[in-house]
Amino acid sequence: MKGLSIGGTMRLRGDRFIGFEESPDGEFVSGGAYNGGSTEIYDAMIRYRKKIFNNVNWSIQLNIKNLLDDTDLLPSQTDGLGLDNVVRWRFQEPRTYQLSNTFKF
Repeated sequence: MKGLSIGGTMRLRGDRFIGFEESPDGEFVSGGAYNGGSTEIYDAMIRYRKKIFNNVNWSIQLNIKNLLDDTDLLPSQTDGLGLDNVVRWRFQEPRTYQLSNTFKF
């Protein structure tokens, strides 16, 4: 287990405001805000380090973004007319893997 590192992160984004509700007379309703929902994205990392050839430090690392593959489509913007019509959506980045291999001497 010597040289092994494991880590993780959580990216939390709170409920986003995307527009106001509008009354029949054209006034914005202060308590009628439209929200776009919140997200929690988890990442993970595992790394192994070892000294090789007496003077070379070797490291191999695997990073995984969006570990649980949360690919929900999230509302991002309303039409601005107070009708709750969503005109812009945001995609979550799908799960990605990155493997890196490093030699330091």
